[in-house]
Amino acid sequence: MSRSFAGLRIRERRKQLRLSQTALAKAAGISPSYLNLIEHNRRPVAGRVMLMLAKALDMPAAGLGEEAELGVVQALRDAAADLPVHAPETHVTEEFVGRYPGWARLLATLDQTARSQRVTIEALSDRLTHDPTLQSNMHEMLTTITAIRSTSSILASIPDIDPPQQARFVEAIHGESERLSEVASALTDYFDNAVELEERSTTPEEEVAQVLEDCRYDLVKLERGEARIEDAIPHFDALSTAAKGAFRAWAERWIFDARAIPRATLIEAFERPVDLVSLAVSLRVPLDQLMRRIAFLDEAEVPRVGLLTVNAAGHYLLRRPIPDWPLSRQIAACPLWPLFDATSQPERLIAARLVQPSGQASLTLSASLRPRAASVGERPQSTSTMLILPPGVEDRFITGAVEEIDAGPGCRICARPACLARSAAPIIELSA
Repeated sequence: MSRSFAGLRIRERRKQLRLSQTALAKAAGISPSYLNLIEHNRRPVAGRVMLMLAKALDMPAAGLGEEAELGVVQALRDAAADLPVHAPETHVTEEFVGRYPGWARLLATLDQTARSQRVTIEALSDRLTHDPTLQSNMHEMLTTITAIRSTSSILASIPDIDPPQQARFVEAIHGESERLSEVASALTDYFDNAVELEERSTTPEEEVAQVLEDCRYDLVKLERGEARIEDAIPHFDALSTAAKGAFRAWAERWIFDARAIPRATLIEAFERPVDLVSLAVSLRVPLDQLMRRIAFLDEAEVPRVGLLTVNAAGHYLLRRPIPDWPLSRQIAACPLWPLFDATSQPERLIAARLVQPSGQASLTLSASLRPRAASVGERPQSTSTMLILPPGVEDRFITGAVEEIDAGPGCRICARPACLARSAAPIIELSA
């Protein structure tokens, strides 16, 4: 099954408007047979045809595009992996999103809300149980209340206390009351911080990922020197402190890549099929830097590709998902992906076609970089980068020999029952 939204969205919208295939095809200037192929995701749709179909269906072209519900698909997959009950049919997630986008967004929002509340509850529970500051403040408050009660009890039960002694007792009560007020104020600040935690329950990585998806990973103003990093995106001040730091690091790397590889140079290079290794040599840049620059450029002349960079532990360092490859942050990568093979073959570009359990195949280009040590005793940190080429852009790259690999999206949502590389049980029961 093709992992595409456009055909499903077109078919559902046409049915809502009670249009026949013939009528819609005529309005879009295409044949009914071609429209039928598009609706069943057997032909891609873009450019003029996309615009004409969107106009005939009275909706924006972006609403039909491949990226329209990418975030929703990934959110539903993450929800299925996070709460593996009722055997969710993860193999038809894209079709569900395409047919019922409103319900899909609702479920994704509910999952995000539940996830946020769970994080908040767990954090507050841990703080209430183990936080030494809270325990100390509560102990001090109880001690102070006991002291005030004892002193006031003496004043209330003994009527003939000498005035100097009585003044000392009153002064003691006053001092303990001030101390109690300070402790109560500290507890108020403590719970105010807990409220801030509830309001910001997403991780810094999720905050930055959303910002980058909104700007399509391309910070043109920074490349032109027209803005500071803080002004390159809207609502920068709304990010958490950690997210601001992570975005600055990402933006600084992006600026470094943009200066090393000008936009016009890449556009010119892609006027013909590109040999990434030769192009990297001619530009005198590392191969992984060239791969990043291609993936993080939003230009019509440069093919739209996905990217994943991992360290030696398999931790995601950089990612740009595409519709066929959402690249979940919640699910570990498939160990059969060729970027892990690249770690043992530094500087070599590995071309491999990954075949998903559904039968869909995507061409990937992987390379590993092992930097030189800057000083004696330093241990360089190697990384591996993989470009994911969606159908339609494969001919824009020169690949050489291509190995075919039966892989999956990650063990928790993979439908291969007899995979020897499986490291975690799937969330739904598989037949052998």
